[in-house]
Amino acid sequence: MSNIKSNLLSIIEKSATPILVAVVGFWLNSSVQETQAEITKLQTEMELKIAPIKEMKPYMDMLSDTSITKNILGAYSIYMLNKGDDSRIAAQMIASMQKDYLVDILRTLGKDDDSVQKVLDELGANKYDLTALEYASFDESARDTLNLSPMQRYALEVRGSIEQNKLQNQDLEDSKLPMQMSEVNSSDHNIIMNKKADGWIYLGEGKKLIIDAFDGADTSRIYTLNSATNLRDEEPKKENGYLGRKIRIVDKGTKIKVESYTIDKSRNNWAQIKIILKVDELVDKLFSANKDARNKAAWSMLSNIKENPFIVKELLNRVETCLGNMDSSIFDCTNGVYNAGIVLSNLEGSFIKSVANIKPDRLSNITDNIPEENSKTKELFKKVLKTVQ
Repeated sequence: MSNIKSNLLSIIEKSATPILVAVVGFWLNSSVQETQAEITKLQTEMELKIAPIKEMKPYMDMLSDTSITKNILGAYSIYMLNKGDDSRIAAQMIASMQKDYLVDILRTLGKDDDSVQKVLDELGANKYDLTALEYASFDESARDTLNLSPMQRYALEVRGSIEQNKLQNQDLEDSKLPMQMSEVNSSDHNIIMNKKADGWIYLGEGKKLIIDAFDGADTSRIYTLNSATNLRDEEPKKENGYLGRKIRIVDKGTKIKVESYTIDKSRNNWAQIKIILKVDELVDKLFSANKDARNKAAWSMLSNIKENPFIVKELLNRVETCLGNMDSSIFDCTNGVYNAGIVLSNLEGSFIKSVANIKPDRLSNITDNIPEENSKTKELFKKVLKTVQ
């Protein structure tokens, strides 16, 4: 029996090494195959990424050639190869050449391709928050004072020409004619308009204006902006470095009254304006799903609320409506009620009580109905409640 056991042990000892070698060999071989598969996969992915660049190479050479014709053909070809998701790449490559005769190509491409316009906006971004149309209004000496880089100037010029082209080609038959104040289909107490002017905006050059049928002689008219623009604290002057301080952006579609305007020797129009807003529309924006719209609405409320106490009443009406349906599909009630608390907490209690005629019991009821999970909002309304008690 002992002989059998010793024979078995001997066999195991002798066979252990080749078995181990076989196992290790199998593992190594599998690892090599897996590694090779990974390398092949990476090579395929790299080739797929490099392929478009290889495809663009002849056209990149054309773009940098000394021949104007080849430059133009190369620019169009690069754009067509990247049209769609990658058209930003094409716009950046074409703009990087900073050649005057490629402006027409970028203008043509940017007319219908928003991604091209965005690239130009990014390349033209500057510390003055200067819009392309504003830049277009300045002569060469004024532009030199801004100390912009060649790329910023080039991008602003191209973007400005796109905007001016849009204004020139507006279908005047579809344009909205300005209204008189008396024609506004709303009760007077639901219109917000500062007693003093809000600021200055650039209207455009010649007849290419961002408002339709402009008649500066009639200050009772209400115009609608066809383009977003910067609101500045004063008109351009050499004394202030040509640019007034930017207050904020005025959105496309905003209704305005023109208080005064100036036209320079190049027929550029700058206007001092009052912004007209409806209270209910402003409250809608404060409860919007868009954060930027909410912030702008809060700013507009605080800027106008002293002259328009009806805002407070409309605001509290919306808060109460939202607290009854926090899951509203129309408004962002959670953020809207919080923003309402921000606005109200910046007002004096005496103003809320006397001018807006808001009772403490009403604010107390609102505070009690704010969900416990919205603790920051609840604290804001508790602060407001203390000021009116």
